[in-house]
Amino acid sequence: MPKTKLFWITNKFTKALRAFTRFYGYEYNPKAFQNSQGRISKKVDGTTKDMIYVKTKLGINPNELHDGNANANSVDDRPF
Repeated sequence: MPKTKLFWITNKFTKALRAFTRFYGYEYNPKAFQNSQGRISKKVDGTTKDMIYVKTKLGINPNELHDGNANANSVDDRPF
């Protein structure tokens, strides 16, 4: 059986993260944090690195955070 590699390249991750932010109504790399080249850069250990920023909604409804894995009829509040 051939062995497949299970890794994501940067472009695939970025594309998936952008789709995630659009789907959930978040903002990917807001303009307020970008430099003149449209990037968010910070110094880390003396070298400049590109960063990713995801701006969330202000009023998050806890019901929107439900992942759908729990039994809706369950009265048990234990996480496991």
